[in-house]
Amino acid sequence: MPGSDVLRSPNVRAVYALAGECRDLGDDPVVWRQHSFRGLARLVNADSVIGGELADSAAGRPRPLGLIEVGCADGFDRVGWLRILDPLVTGPTPRRCQLTARGTTAGAAVPQRANRHAVYCFRTVPGAGDEVSGAILTRAAGEPDFTAREVAIVQEAFAVLGPLVGGPLARFSEPSPSALPLRCRQVLKCLLDGDGDKQIAARLGLSPYTVNEYTKRVYRHFGVEGRAELLARWVRRGWGLKGGWADPRPEGR
Repeated sequence: MPGSDVLRSPNVRAVYALAGECRDLGDDPVVWRQHSFRGLARLVNADSVIGGELADSAAGRPRPLGLIEVGCADGFDRVGWLRILDPLVTGPTPRRCQLTARGTTAGAAVPQRANRHAVYCFRTVPGAGDEVSGAILTRAAGEPDFTAREVAIVQEAFAVLGPLVGGPLARFSEPSPSALPLRCRQVLKCLLDGDGDKQIAARLGLSPYTVNEYTKRVYRHFGVEGRAELLARWVRRGWGLKGGWADPRPEGR
């Protein structure tokens, strides 16, 4: 289609809306990536997405720091797609791939053993040395290939999200709220809401001593010395409070 590689206003608005939603979930590297992959898959009609962060890419020894998979089912060749991360990140630019002025590698990859069409996009993580962040989006055999406009949407999405990784969007190497036990997450939510120890105890039905123990565990988890440093960390990074970790429903713990 003539001009199909040119993004339209609705495409750009959708990308920035998705980025805003990810920022609200940015304190949890798993949650915001899952949301971004699902949203991006909807925008370009992808069947599955696999991606995350890789270290030592320029050295020729890509090492996954964390990977997220969305829609990887129905016979998807996960091992095969992981194998193509090496040439995409470290090798020569694949056929039909292009390097944009923003430093993003993007393009439509040749169908691999899983026989799916794919679009891939990777960016260096700001201030993280030899680390990249990105994803591969795929379609099932028999589906049409990604259009130039859909490739452009993927490029734009990672051009917007990429610079936020390590800032408002947490990296896999950072402590995650969801890694805490339920009670600690509830205490964390109360601390971020500005509650004092007595308020937290009344709100959660705990003794002040128990609240103090949970609070200390939260501080150790995030490597902070106290409430002020914890709050400053959230404000400075622009992290939100909408992640699933803040859900107060019991989990049998």
